[in-house]
Parts: sequence; structure tokens; C-alpha cells
Amino acid sequence: EVRFRLQIVDWRATRAEVQDARLAERLAGESAAGLPLGRGPSMCATLIRRSDRDWTFAWRYARELMDRQAGLRILEEAADAYAVLLRGGTPRTAARTRGPAAR
Repeated sequence: EVRFRLQIVDWRATRAEVQDARLAERLAGESAAGLPLGRGPSMCATLIRRSDRDWTFAWRYARELMDRQAGLRILEEAADAYAVLLRGGTPRTAARTRGPAAR
């Protein structure tokens, strides 16, 4: 079972420069702490509402889970799917490859 924790926070009442400082501090702290595979969840994300129109998405995953290239590919696919949704379309599902656990 894969667990994913999504936290949603609202920073709209906070000045932009304070938001930037809080975000930098939060990301540095989370990066230093890491997400070890032995303690779940192995992935988590925070969606930060910064203004009525602006959001920041911060996604963390255990380093052992995937490499940087795979993480970037997932973000690119998510951005492409989101763009299709914004145009009123239905995103296509990517072909799944079978990993060692599926064999």
C-alpha cells in the first residue's frame, strides 16, 4: 500500500516577503530531515495558497524511491495533464511499465 499525505495551507493573510522566507525555511528543513523509506509515508506534498490566484506545490519523496530524472518526468506528466484539464479536455493515461515488484 502506497501512502501519500497532502497538506493544504493558506498563507494569504501573510505578506509575500514573509511567505517567501517561510517557504525557504520549510523546504530547507524538510530537505535536511529527508523521508526514510522505513517510516511512512514515502511521499508527501504541501499545497500552499499564497494569494487568491497563486499556489505553490511542494512535493517530497524518499530519495530511495526514485531518482531525480524520474521525479522530473512525473512532474512534467502532471503539468501536461493539468494543461489539458484547463483546456476542458481529458488527459490521456501514460502507459505503465512493469517494475520488478510486478513481475
